[in-house]
Amino acid sequence: MKEAEGHFRSYVRAVEGLLSASAEKFDLVVAPYNSGAVMVRFAKRVADRHAVPFWPALLMPVYTPYRFTGSAGGRAMPYDNSALIPEIRQKISGLPSASRSLLFIDDEIGNGRAFNECMRIVTSAVRDDALVPVSCAIVADENGTRKNYSFPGMDVCFRPYAVRPSPDVSSVIFDLVSDSLADAFRGVGNGLLDKKQVASILLSLPVKTLVNGVPRITDGLNKEAERVVIDLARLRADFAAYIDGLIAA
Repeated sequence: MKEAEGHFRSYVRAVEGLLSASAEKFDLVVAPYNSGAVMVRFAKRVADRHAVPFWPALLMPVYTPYRFTGSAGGRAMPYDNSALIPEIRQKISGLPSASRSLLFIDDEIGNGRAFNECMRIVTSAVRDDALVPVSCAIVADENGTRKNYSFPGMDVCFRPYAVRPSPDVSSVIFDLVSDSLADAFRGVGNGLLDKKQVASILLSLPVKTLVNGVPRITDGLNKEAERVVIDLARLRADFAAYIDGLIAA
């Protein structure tokens, strides 16, 4: 848990740097469910603590299983994220300004599949070529390889907030959800929730689950947790206080 707290504090410092008056400003934050959505919620709490505005956020239920490497010889994805384009197009059209400069946030980045899928959908959803995003900063942790990430036609800058202890370690920051706390949710979702989903429920965020192989964002797991998790309101309040304490540290 200490490692997770160290990662979190590093993330807070990175977000504070992004929010500073002298920092680059962004038109839109892009993040994948579930992990990125939780990281955006954390970032908003940082912004609230400093009483500064946060950028509009586009939270995307992309399907990005790690077992699909995206290599030329790899298997095809079982779900085509292009199905998200109409929904994303509608959301982008409702923004007050063009989304030229993006900030991509996630807990970690490995082969870059989530980043590439999100960028592919966002750029495809923009109707006017003159408004296609031209730059993107990535904030996530990394595995120590200092890999460069890219996307066609876009200036991409990777700003890792922390380095994982080894390349095969993942989801370090989500150990903020202790094993005992995760155990309180064993009766939810057929007992198969991961810590990212538990964190989402603790923050009252909709949760991405697979329904017949299709990613869906719903409040179903939140409602189930409200029925079966003992003292959920207290658990949520305690987790929020814990997070805010780490932000203030």
